[in-house]
Amino acid sequence: MKCYYHKKVEAVHSCKLCAHPLCQKCARELKGHYYCDDCLQKLINGQLVAEKLPSKSPGGAALLSLIPGLGQIYNGQIIKGIAIIFLFVSFILLAESYEAGPLFPLLIMAVYFGGIIDAYRTAKLLNLRAKKLELGEKVEAIPQGSMWWGVLLVIAGLLLLLHNMGISLYWVSRGWPLIIIALGIYMLRNFFLGLKKEEEKGEEAKPKKGEKK
Repeated sequence: MKCYYHKKVEAVHSCKLCAHPLCQKCARELKGHYYCDDCLQKLINGQLVAEKLPSKSPGGAALLSLIPGLGQIYNGQIIKGIAIIFLFVSFILLAESYEAGPLFPLLIMAVYFGGIIDAYRTAKLLNLRAKKLELGEKVEAIPQGSMWWGVLLVIAGLLLLLHNMGISLYWVSRGWPLIIIALGIYMLRNFFLGLKKEEEKGEEAKPKKGEKK
């Protein structure tokens, strides 16, 4: 891992507060812990507690998400909120334009309820991060996106592009079950990879020949 400030230098420590990787030149030791210059200065000035992330209401974020995207905006994730709004509107437009079986209604429900769950979980993460920062513990960045939101955006964008180009989407009504098959394959892959990792951990835990238990 490379230093956050010197991209070509290997990191040897990480900041206790912001978790940025630091090289030997950038690391500042204080009472057995390492900090970057910015965090150390704030720690000395007593500014860290005042600058912690504001408390969020998970229930309030979920309630706001009854209008798609507002919960994410409330959590400070403006881009994600706008993306969810676009997704919701796009799938409604596609559902009105094409008969594709349950595909578009399912996608609309996935965006709607997924947005509520996402807003609730993100608010809880923000509160946990604020608490850790107040206690001077190591904190992690809050994810601004996810693979699934990205996949849905790509699907919606491609379908809308084909629609705007006048290309018929009749095949969607017949081929949409392929999405279910792809998701099943993905989940099975993760399941078997998890089993393999558990087996590898078990093998590593076994004492080697000649070693005492």
